[in-house]
Amino acid sequence: MTQFSSRRHSRRRFIALGASACAAGFLVACMGGTSTNGLEMKGRPKIGKRPPPGVLRLGRVAGANTPPTPNAAGASNFIDADDILLAYARLVGVDPRGPAVYHDAAESVEQPAPQLVRFTLREGQQYHRDAAGVVQPISSDSVRNDFLRRASEGNTLFTEVVDRIDRPDSRTVVLHLKAPFGLLFELLATPSASLRGDGMYAGSSDRVGSGTWVPSKGDRATMQFAANPALSGDLRPLLSRVEVRTAGAADELDAAFSRGEIDLRLRSQPPGQTPGVTEQKRPARRMRGLGLSLIGQKNGATVRSIAAFQDARVRRAVAMSLDRDAILALDGSYTSGPVGPAHAGDALSDGDLRAHPIYRHDADEARKLLTAAGANGLQFRIALPDLPVMQQLGQIVAANLQDAGFQPRLQAVPFDGWQRSFLAGDFESTLFEIGALDTPDIGLRLHTTEGIAGKFSLWGYSNPAYDVAVRAALSAFDPKVRAEQSRAAQRLLLDDGPAMLPLGATPEFASIAPGISGYDFNAYDMNVGYLSTGWIAPQRA
Repeated sequence: MTQFSSRRHSRRRFIALGASACAAGFLVACMGGTSTNGLEMKGRPKIGKRPPPGVLRLGRVAGANTPPTPNAAGASNFIDADDILLAYARLVGVDPRGPAVYHDAAESVEQPAPQLVRFTLREGQQYHRDAAGVVQPISSDSVRNDFLRRASEGNTLFTEVVDRIDRPDSRTVVLHLKAPFGLLFELLATPSASLRGDGMYAGSSDRVGSGTWVPSKGDRATMQFAANPALSGDLRPLLSRVEVRTAGAADELDAAFSRGEIDLRLRSQPPGQTPGVTEQKRPARRMRGLGLSLIGQKNGATVRSIAAFQDARVRRAVAMSLDRDAILALDGSYTSGPVGPAHAGDALSDGDLRAHPIYRHDADEARKLLTAAGANGLQFRIALPDLPVMQQLGQIVAANLQDAGFQPRLQAVPFDGWQRSFLAGDFESTLFEIGALDTPDIGLRLHTTEGIAGKFSLWGYSNPAYDVAVRAALSAFDPKVRAEQSRAAQRLLLDDGPAMLPLGATPEFASIAPGISGYDFNAYDMNVGYLSTGWIAPQRA
């Protein structure tokens, strides 16, 4: 099942699509597949001369990501969901910019058959010390036991994708899949597939991990993560510890950063310029878009639609009426294709997108297409959530459409009511923002006949050739092959004139204090879960 939820993000609300929770719909999109002898995996970056080990101080606003869960002894978990990547290893790491697969707990992977994947674990690994003082080795048995635990907890990867787990010897884990699954590595690299031991941390209900950093509770508002003493060589981090400070509100963190009490400040709004502070910007794993409803029956229900949108010439006219530079300038967003730029390895580049005819702002050509389709003066409503940024976006889009000969009418709706209509595909056209686009398949599947959950298209769009291309991409074992096929599928879609037009990926920012290096904001989860061994910060008491 697809998991939709509304979340607040810097005074904005958007629809969040849970990646692993979409796995059941993903299986609908997977057919065929071929085997390969092995996949090239990359090792950790080599570490040369080591600076004196410093301390990196992070900060975050307190939230409800990980509500306390007492165990039988009354202890509660103290590792926030955002910190799981620090404390826990995974079988593999994945860099979305490649896409490339890296060693983590596994040192190699093979695919002897389309639905069979074999991992070999690195020798000599162990979990962190548990409350009883026990240090458990990482073995195929411990990995299998934890993956079975995750299945019992309802983790979709292990209930809907993985059929069986074998361990022919102490260092080999074999996953039998229900179907070829092209996002296996991405999902195995997420926090929800982190490797956990049998024991618990002292004073906590969290199972022990085996990652780069060993957690412990500091004062009431601070978590400390000490460098794992069991790691050596290029696996041993350059820092001695990472401190994570929790504040009650964003302005508390702003003040702490200004006072030099934390070293990094992550933001969803552009920061001010501060001498000595490095500012980094990246596309968020979110997307804004304009959706067109083509048909009046979806998922067995009667819904609103505009029949003229079934004509590809009309859809292209809508696309070419849009002044994308003005839309992106609203908040510095990034050009986006069906797969957003946060997944650069699978996405079409900014240059490729801007070179495509439907990304060109050409009101005259849009009017010609409307005339050819017999749709001059086409009237339709644009539903949008009544949020300030979406209403500003709506004004730009409506003005663009009017200039090209359409007659749109904006219809701002309270968010909850708008969301119900959006998820039912019940609109003539709609502006939206979706988030939690954690894996590149979601952007592809939003345009398929079956839609994101494998049931129906929100837009009523169907292109069998595109569906076949997506199935091929999402069945590819090698992420590089999948990425090539993903880009080919997106070009096919753009040539046809999609019913959902991506309008941009919103930005997010990191302010980094002087003396900090190695923090690769553009690597997303890979930065925290894998590249943190290379973080550098000043020494502190």
